[in-house]
Amino acid sequence: MFSKVAVSAVAALIAAALLILGLPGCGTAPDSGPWERKRLMEIPAFAYAPEHDAADGVRALFYEGLPYEDKPTKVFAYVGMPESGTAAGEAGVPAVVLVHGGAGTAYVDWVREWNRRGYAAIAMDLEGHLPEWDEQAGGYKPHEWGGPANQPVWKDIDRPEREQWTYHAVADIALAHSLLRSLPGVDPQRTGIVGVSWGAVLTEIAVGTDERYRFAIPVYGSGFVAESESYFGDAYRSWPEETRARFERLWEPSVYLQRAKLPMLWVNGDNDAHFPLTVFTKSYEVVKDNAVLSIHPGMPHNQEEAVRPPEIYAFADSVVSGSAPLARTVRHEWRDGIDGVDVSIELDSPEPIVRAEFYYTLNVSDRLSPVWSKRVVNVPTDEGLKPRIEAALPAKTKAYYANAIDARGYIVSVGLTDIAGRANE
Repeated sequence: MFSKVAVSAVAALIAAALLILGLPGCGTAPDSGPWERKRLMEIPAFAYAPEHDAADGVRALFYEGLPYEDKPTKVFAYVGMPESGTAAGEAGVPAVVLVHGGAGTAYVDWVREWNRRGYAAIAMDLEGHLPEWDEQAGGYKPHEWGGPANQPVWKDIDRPEREQWTYHAVADIALAHSLLRSLPGVDPQRTGIVGVSWGAVLTEIAVGTDERYRFAIPVYGSGFVAESESYFGDAYRSWPEETRARFERLWEPSVYLQRAKLPMLWVNGDNDAHFPLTVFTKSYEVVKDNAVLSIHPGMPHNQEEAVRPPEIYAFADSVVSGSAPLARTVRHEWRDGIDGVDVSIELDSPEPIVRAEFYYTLNVSDRLSPVWSKRVVNVPTDEGLKPRIEAALPAKTKAYYANAIDARGYIVSVGLTDIAGRANE
C-alpha cells in the first residue's frame, strides 16, 4: 500500500547530500565554534546580589562573562534550589539552564517552576539587563556591566565575531552551566538546557559546543535560516554571498546540531510565524534518532505558553531520573495517490496510545499561517504499546503532520510532510 521510502529516510538522504555539496544550512560541523572552549568550561567568578533576591529562596547574582571591547562584562542571573534538597545517597539534584527569548530576561517564575519539580535552575539575562521593567523606557533596566546589545536577526553579522551578540550569548550560557554544575547540592552529571524562541536557537548552538548536558529542549526556535519563510530567512536572503557564508560558518544552528549526541525534545505550535514547521521539522530531523517532537495545535508564541507543555517536564524526568519516557515514532510512511494521501505511523510507547490526530492543509500559499483541518483516529485498547495507525487524507492535501496522544495526555508528533514542497523540488 505504501512506498517503502519513509519521510525519515528521505530527510537523511537530503542531509547527506547537503553535507557533500556544502550547501547552506548544513555545512561541516565545527569543532567548538569561535570560542576558547576551555575558558567556557571554567567556573566563572560570581557574587550574590541580595538586593535583587526574589522570594521563596531564589537568589540573585552576577557572574563574569567574556570581555567586550577590552572591558569586563557581568551577567545577571537568578538561581534556585528545590525545597526537597538532596536525598541521602544522592550525588545531588538534577539541574537546568533556562535561556530566554528575544527581548526577554531572567524569569524568576521559570526558576521557581523547575525548583517545584525538584530541579536546581539558573536563568540569566543575556541582554545586559536586570529583570526590572522600566515603564518609561519600555524595556528592562540595563546594568553597567553588560556586553553587546542583542541585534535581531544577526544585524551585527559584519562585526568582528567576538563583538557579536551571539558570540557572547552562547558563551554566557556555557558559563552559567559551569556555575550551576559547581553549586553545592547539584549533581553535575544530570544537567539540561531549555531555550525559548531566540533562546532555543542559542540552545541548538550551545549543545554543539558543550557536551556536558544530559538533555536539551528547544521551544519554538530552529535552524535552517536560509530556508525559512519567516523574516529570519528574508534577512538571510538579503545578505551578500560573503555574509551568508560567514553566517553559515559562525551561527547556523543546524551546523552545531550535527555534533549534538544528547536526547532532545522539540516543542512548537503549528502556526508559528517566527519558526515555521518547515524548518522546525527539518531541524528536528538532524537529531531525530535521539529526539522526540511535540507539536501543539494553535500554541501561541510567548514565554507564558512556552513553559506550559507537560511533555517538557516528563521528558526531562525520563532522562535524569529514569521515569517513563515519551512515546517514539518508529516508522512513518505516506503515499500520494489519485484518491488521496494515505499515511501510516507506528509508535513505541510506555503507555497506551489512545488516539491520533492528523492535521492537514489544502493550501500552502502562506506556510506561516496554514489553515489546518483535523482527522481523528481512535486507537483500540488491544493495539498495545506499539500501535500501527493509518489515515486517509483528502486528495488535495498539500501538507500534514500527525500527533499521537497517550493515556497520560502527552503529545508526540510526526513532523510536517510538505507534499506541495516536495512536488516542486
